[in-house]
Order: sequence, then C-alpha cells, then structure tokens
Amino acid sequence: MAALLVAVLASGSVGLLTSLADDVPEPTTAEDGASDPLDALVELMLEVPDDALRRDVLKGMHVALRGRRALGVPTGWTQLYPQLVESDDAEVRELAILLAVAFRDKAALRSLLKTVGDDEVAAGDRIRAIGALADANEPNLGPVLLKIVAAVEPDGRSDDDQAVLAAAVRNLASAGNGTVPKLLLSRYDDLAGAQRDAVATLSSRSRWALELLDAVADGRIPRGDVSAFDARQMAGLENEVVSARLSEVWGNVRSTRKDRDRLVKRYRAELTADALADADLSAGRAVFAKTCAGCHRLFDAGRQVGPELTGSQRSNVDYVLQNLVDPNAIIGRDFQVTTVVTSRGRVLNGLVAEETYNVLVLKTSNDDVTVAKADVEERSLSNVSMMPEGMLDKLTPTERRNLVAYLRSPEQVALPASDE
Repeated sequence: MAALLVAVLASGSVGLLTSLADDVPEPTTAEDGASDPLDALVELMLEVPDDALRRDVLKGMHVALRGRRALGVPTGWTQLYPQLVESDDAEVRELAILLAVAFRDKAALRSLLKTVGDDEVAAGDRIRAIGALADANEPNLGPVLLKIVAAVEPDGRSDDDQAVLAAAVRNLASAGNGTVPKLLLSRYDDLAGAQRDAVATLSSRSRWALELLDAVADGRIPRGDVSAFDARQMAGLENEVVSARLSEVWGNVRSTRKDRDRLVKRYRAELTADALADADLSAGRAVFAKTCAGCHRLFDAGRQVGPELTGSQRSNVDYVLQNLVDPNAIIGRDFQVTTVVTSRGRVLNGLVAEETYNVLVLKTSNDDVTVAKADVEERSLSNVSMMPEGMLDKLTPTERRNLVAYLRSPEQVALPASDE
C-alpha cells in the first residue's frame, strides 16, 4: 500500500488516490503495520519540500482519513507539521491543520486552541481552526468559544471580528455546555450580525430551545428573529414540551391545504401592481438577507443550498407566492430535508451536500456541518422541502411587499445604509 500511494502521489495523480479513499484500511496499531502508508507519505513530504506535491499528498490523506477517530500520530509528523503550517500555500496550511486534528496531535491541538482565542491572529486562520476543532469534537473548544462571545464588544467591531464571532456562535451548537443558552441570551443585543447564528444554535437542542422560546415569550428576543427555519428545527427535536411551547409562542409549523390556498389569495390581493410599485427594494433586499439568503442565492448574494433564484420565474407574482406559501407542493429529491441526531444530542436539519464512507456533510440554513458517521445516532429523510412553510406569515405587510418586489427586481439594488 505504501509503495502504491507514494507512486500515485509522486506522479501528481491525486484524483486516483481520492477515488481509492474508501478502500484505505482503518488504522489500528503500529504493531500490525496499518500505519505504514501514512508513515511513508509523511516521509515523502519531508524528503520533497515542494508545496505542490505536499498539497496533493495532504489532499489524498485528508479524503482517505476524514471522519476517522483515534488514528495516532504518524512517524515524522511532529517534524513535518511545523513546516506545513509555515507554508506560503494557504491550502497546505489548512490541510495540515485538519490532519493534525485527525491525528489528535496534542501539540497541534494546543496550538490551534491558542489560535482560536488569540485576537491578534488573522481572522481566516482563527475560523479555520474553529472549524477543524469543531469537526473533531474537540472538548476544549467550547470554553474558548464561550470566552470569545463573553468578551464581545457592543460596537465598533471590524468585519474580521464579526466573522470570528459568527463562527464561534455557530460552532457552540456542537458543544454540550449548559452555559451556552444563558450566555447567548444575555449577550444577544451585542451579537449584531451573529444573532441569526445564535438563534440557530439555540434551536439545536431541546433544553436550549425551551430557554430561547421563554426569551421570546417575555420579549427579550424579538419574535420575528425566530425564522420559519428555526421553528421547523425546533419542531424536529420531537420533544412534546418544546413543540407545545413553540405552538404557544411562535405558531404552528405546518398548515393545511385549505390554509395555504386562503393565504395565497390573501397575499395576492395585498400585493397589487400599485402596492409593489411603491415598494422599497433596498428594504426588500434586507428582508431577503434575513429570511432567505441562508439557503438561496440571488444576484450572487446568499448561500447555495436551495435552488438559484436569479434565473427563475421571479417576475410572476403568482409563481413567487405559490413557492413561498406552499414550498412542499413539488419537491425535488435533492431538496428534501435530512434530519440527523448525533450521539451528543444535537439535531441537524439540512441537505446532504457530500457523503463518504466515514462522513456526512449537511448544508443547513446557516452553515455546512461535517458529521462523522460514527457520531450519527439517527438519520431520516423527510418528505418536506428544505424551505419551510410560514415564511411570509411572520412578516409585516410592508416587509412582505418589499420582499416580493425585490424578488421580482431585474437587477441588484443596494442594501439600506444601516445594513451595509
């Protein structure tokens, strides 16, 4: 095996190694020789300090070992790793970090945890470290992320600081720490652009969801900040107490066919040509960013989870309303929701973006989440669309008018100055 991998990589044929990824044996112990292929690849990278070759080797190793646990550190890795993280090639640095975490390299883990908490380090490096440690379920990550959120400044954050804060809030969802909801709710007003991520994180566990709904009920969190995606996420927890509280505080997640037909007629009468002509397209874009951009792209803005909207029949008001009010009328299999329950009690709803022998990658409404299959407790495919019902119900008439008008716009418009 070692000779084959070295020969493949030395020839630059990383695609072949990638295609063989599922055939690489599960590493066990050094005594039975299972670690030899990794040792040989590390030795090759030490002998040939070329970024292009190292990048190909690291890609193959990452694909083959992704999602595996307790691999052990290959011979020579402690000598190689410092060279890799000092590379001028950003992809080499990132792959080295991912593999160091997979190997449970203690020195590398300590270094990455320090990187996450150091506000003098570049934002991109901190975010990559957060993602790598979260994917590996590193138990010491949660406390570091909590410190980042606790130390947030209410005003004057740079875009880089905001990006790190959002990554910290998103990845707290993987931590079972009981102090997460209290901290996020107490600092909610200071989270600004990370509020959407805070609500999504709190919606991922039953006890956290109850604390979120209590905060909505007593006015600490605006009811409109809980989107239809978040509501369906909480309904998917399949906890009777959460479901009852959700219905009481937010409303019903599903409606009847009669209700949907009635709503289409009501909204059609509301969204006349004159009303849409008076709409504020910039304000409509802000509503889109808050309610739709987590899953849809329009004019190159938003996440590509659901269908691209730029080329759809957006100019047709009836088409827009039918899809917003009744997204489950016609569902392509690629857009059916997969629900995953992890062994640590987290519930995820999303579309399967990637699946290998060892890992599952779900596209949720605010993140791409990698789950090792060894950590999957339950998995099911729903008969509903990724897009939930009730998207328009929670908006004001003005917000609905502005959103639909923006969706019909033939060109991009600027965001309101306050939302730039």
